[in-house]
Amino acid sequence: MQPLLPRVTKLSEKILSTFGGIDKREGAKENCFEEIIGFENKDGTVMESYDGFSVAENGFSIYGDDVIVLENENGTADCFYIGSGGFYKNGELLPFNLSDVNYADRSWIANYVDDISADSNGKIGWSGEYEHTKLIRYGRYIFAIPQMIMTDGEKTYKWDRTAVLLLNTSHFSTAYGSISFFATEEWRKEHCEGFEVGDIIELFSNGRKIEGKFTVSLNENGQMTLTAQTEEGSNLSSSAFGTVSGSNCFVVRHKDVPAFTDAAVVYNRMWGVLGNRIYASKLANPFAFKESDGTSSDAWWADTEDSNDFTAVSSLNGRVVAFKKTATYEIYGTVAPYTVKDVSRSLGCIDKKSLKEVNGVLFLLTTEGINVYGGSKFVNINDELGFFAENACGMGQGSKYYALIDGLVYKYNYYSGYWTCVTDYPLKRLLEVSGEVFGLTSGGELIQLTGDNLPFLSYNGKTVQTWSLTSVLIGGKDFYAEGINRLELRFEGGGGGNIKVEVSRDYGEFEKYTQSEVNEGWQIFTVPIYLKPCSTFKYRISGNGKLKLRLIKYCYRKGGNANKYEPA
Repeated sequence: MQPLLPRVTKLSEKILSTFGGIDKREGAKENCFEEIIGFENKDGTVMESYDGFSVAENGFSIYGDDVIVLENENGTADCFYIGSGGFYKNGELLPFNLSDVNYADRSWIANYVDDISADSNGKIGWSGEYEHTKLIRYGRYIFAIPQMIMTDGEKTYKWDRTAVLLLNTSHFSTAYGSISFFATEEWRKEHCEGFEVGDIIELFSNGRKIEGKFTVSLNENGQMTLTAQTEEGSNLSSSAFGTVSGSNCFVVRHKDVPAFTDAAVVYNRMWGVLGNRIYASKLANPFAFKESDGTSSDAWWADTEDSNDFTAVSSLNGRVVAFKKTATYEIYGTVAPYTVKDVSRSLGCIDKKSLKEVNGVLFLLTTEGINVYGGSKFVNINDELGFFAENACGMGQGSKYYALIDGLVYKYNYYSGYWTCVTDYPLKRLLEVSGEVFGLTSGGELIQLTGDNLPFLSYNGKTVQTWSLTSVLIGGKDFYAEGINRLELRFEGGGGGNIKVEVSRDYGEFEKYTQSEVNEGWQIFTVPIYLKPCSTFKYRISGNGKLKLRLIKYCYRKGGNANKYEPA
């Protein structure tokens, strides 16, 4: 099979590093996903065979809505995303920390760890839902919502800090009503990352929950100790831990992290929403959401008068904004305790996948279609779209908002106030990678929608294919009577090819208006469209060649330009 090339020019280092873990040092070998992404060499030839990572048989195996790229100090970059079974790094499934447990029968682990499956042969995996995952980066960790799992780049963990430890009797002790793990600081960091002194946890041993209250502490030797007490407050008997001969498999679970509906990082805290409650973690600690000392750096939470559940949370110019389906709240203050103010009791966010901050405002899907929220006020931009959007997955880049609606991508320009449909083929989802927006087809082809090249251009590995761009419905008034009778489409491109422009007036068939040849040399040129009388219209541009649409401008019949134009 020939590799698919979604771009006509060589992919940037950023894209290559995203989907192949490319080593960007001079002379290093370039890796891409096999049969999915290729690129042109500097001399214009196309790379058609290379080493690559395995992918799903039915195409690209990304299930989440986000991809995160982390650059390393040595010049390499790693790509993280959610696929079938959990977190992937450069196309390879990361193991769960549970997989370290070498125990004969670990099927009981699934009873105590949500969405974890473990069979009698010792195979452990993530059995949760894969679709529509939001990834959040906090320091060296990447968190997945709503799956509530995380990765440190090497292994995957439950966000509630569940640790599974296989220890023999020389590694732990149950004397004096407590349990101590004889381990170095490095061992504790690897296996019990995120557990702090004073944390109260649950303990399971060999498939049995040990009833009691366990508090994390360090003994005089720096070893991690779980001080054990009964629910009544007396010391727990050592016999309560069960048999200590041979090897014991312990599950240590910290239930201090709510199963969030959505989350975001603001003020060096992790913010989350669940039910009718807003949560803020301790300062610089995305694992602690339980109030303890009441200081300004402590964790914090608040309920609202409206008992409906929250749907999404986001940052807006450094502020925290939380949404319900028909309500919006802003959180004021820079340290705990914070103040929650309701700014709308009529509009909110009905789908967190649509929520995106672009150019200092939030784009989101409400009960009234797609709106823009800049603080205290909503502005409806759905009317300009020409139809009512009932679903949308949104991404942003620069001053543009990209919305995937019923398989097609529509682009909104914040400054001009115009929508444009930038694809005429169905897409499975949108992905944002290192500041660029990509569309993923059902067949596994990845198409970049932002950057320096024409977003609706495709490539099959050797020859340029025909492309097409159709506008949304424009009008609602008599454009001709207002004096707007001409459009100017400005292109930048070259290398041969042609452009055909067609117009559909008042929902009629598309009529050919003009066709232009593209010269071999690189150039900027304008294609005019002279409109016949109509109330509404759409235009369609198609052809082939290496081109970028730079400007769409409306012109008055008596001279001058209309107030609105579309910088493409």
